[in-house]
Amino acid sequence: MIRGTRSVVDAVTDIKSVRDGFLDAGKNCLESLKEYQSSLKDATKENTILFITGHSLGASAACVLSCLADEVAYKSATHTYAIATPNYDTMGLESKDYQNIHMYTNLDDIVPKVPLYFKKVGVEKSYSYDTLSSEERAGFDRVYKYFRGKTYSEDGDINSTDLIGRLRDHMGFTYMSFMLSEKSDSEIDNYIASYEPLSLIGDVNGDGVISIADATDLQKYLANIVNLDDEQLAAADADGDGGVSIADATQIQKYLANIITSLG
Repeated sequence: MIRGTRSVVDAVTDIKSVRDGFLDAGKNCLESLKEYQSSLKDATKENTILFITGHSLGASAACVLSCLADEVAYKSATHTYAIATPNYDTMGLESKDYQNIHMYTNLDDIVPKVPLYFKKVGVEKSYSYDTLSSEERAGFDRVYKYFRGKTYSEDGDINSTDLIGRLRDHMGFTYMSFMLSEKSDSEIDNYIASYEPLSLIGDVNGDGVISIADATDLQKYLANIVNLDDEQLAAADADGDGGVSIADATQIQKYLANIITSLG
C-alpha cells in the first residue's frame, strides 16, 4: 500500500512528481520490493503474486510500480488497485495493455482530473454519489458513516470552507464506501469472489514451501504409493513439460541444492 498526501511537504511532492517524480517513486518501491522478495525463502518471480494499492499521490506511484513490476512477478500475477489517481507522465506506456491496473475515480473529485496535460494507464471505473440508486446510496451511506461517524452529506461538500468538506470527495473513506457498499460491482469484489491461489511449482504437498518432502511425495506417487490431486499434480510439473515424471523430482532436488534457480 502506497499512501497518499498527508502534509504540505507531500503536497509539494505531488506538484513536483507529475512528470518524472512518480517514475522515481515507482523505481524506489520496486527496489524495496526486490529486496523484500530476496529476503523470503524460496520466493521467485514464478511463485510471486502482487497486490499493489495506493491513494492519490500513492495511486500514481502504484500504477508506475505495477508497470515496472515484471522484474518481480508476472503481469498476470500482479493486481493493482489505484484510488483517486492523478494524471502523470505515462512514459509512453499508454500504447501497452494494462488490464491488471484498476483505477477508481469519484467523478466529484477534482484530483484525478489534473494535471490536464498528462494521462494515466489502466482501466478506470468511475463513481458519483448523485448517480447512485437509492439502494446503492443507502449502502454507501451506511459504510461511510461507519468510517466517519457522519453521513456523506453531513460531512460538508467541495464548496465548504471546512477543510474536511473540501477534501470529502477525495478522501479514502469516500472511495472505500463506493467499493464496499452493497450492490457494488467493483473489480475488487469480482476478483476476490473468483480468486484461486496459484499453485507453487514444486510444492507438491501444498504446505506453502518447497522442500525435500515434495520430491519424496512425488516419488511415492510415481511408485503408486500415494495419490495426488489435480492441484498437486500441477505443482509437481517442476520441469514445465506438461507431464509428471521422475525428471520433475530430480528438478526439485536440483532446485533445493541450488543447482538451478527456478522451477517450471
